[in-house]
Amino acid sequence: MNDLLKLKRVAEQLNICGRYRRTWDNAANLQDIMDMALSAQGIEFVCDGCAFGWGLTQEYILKKFGDYINGRYQRNMGGYTSEMYVEAKGEITLRSTLNLLVGCNCTIVVPERHICKVYVCNSIVHLDCKGHCEVYVYGDGCEVIVADGLHSDVTLYKEHKSHWVKEECQEDGGECA
Repeated sequence: MNDLLKLKRVAEQLNICGRYRRTWDNAANLQDIMDMALSAQGIEFVCDGCAFGWGLTQEYILKKFGDYINGRYQRNMGGYTSEMYVEAKGEITLRSTLNLLVGCNCTIVVPERHICKVYVCNSIVHLDCKGHCEVYVYGDGCEVIVADGLHSDVTLYKEHKSHWVKEECQEDGGECA
């Protein structure tokens, strides 16, 4: 079965809302699916799925959505922007409000006066924040190192278990929903 179709079925079992179900049903291309993944709720869903093993793999995302990751695409919703980075390396200067990092080993720079949220899973991230940044770390396979700085405004949140999959399913590797 197609990995996206499998994820859609899991999402339906996890009771995604009707609006997201309709959006998914009406998706005509990969950009429509990426736009859904880069929404405020979509980023949390994708990060949780990657971190806890019930979602798409980073390899699949790289292969299928390569044109829409690592700075090649920025979703603009009129009130916020969002981007996804997968297996990114080197230094990335954030330009979006919402950012998802999957399997990265990189340095993230948050410029002065920039306000953002960063969702991180399966990554090693060095954070140099000169603006304001909320960082949501999903799973235990992650390390976020915040550079010391007088003007650093960083709040870290750690998510050690899935918000989507029931706890007994996590013990089974996230296979039941």
